[in-house]
Amino acid sequence: MAKTITKPRFSGFRQFLKLQKNERTGSYYSAFTENFSSFILINQISKIYFCGVETDSCIFKTAIDSFERGIEPVIIEDACFSAGGQQAHDAGIFLLKRNIGKNQIQMSDQVIEKMS
Repeated sequence: MAKTITKPRFSGFRQFLKLQKNERTGSYYSAFTENFSSFILINQISKIYFCGVETDSCIFKTAIDSFERGIEPVIIEDACFSAGGQQAHDAGIFLLKRNIGKNQIQMSDQVIEKMS
């Protein structure tokens, strides 16, 4: 059963964001930098919900990295976008379904319903 967090449980989250920003000195497609990986491990996070920009690259790469680390990725399809247009977005979703499982791709109303 998914646990809904109503208050931020990470008191150091702002500090984490500063560390993450400072760590990014090159081009990355994945959020799994050393600091992010440590943050996930320390806080025993077992599931990550994904939304954002670049379904076919950044969302794709970070979701695959999450999956490979044993952290369940859930992609909120209607909360993602690709600057390459609908075709690029659809291609990213297609490959994610194929690589991490079709049940890991959900719409926002499904996610909200499960958390209610």
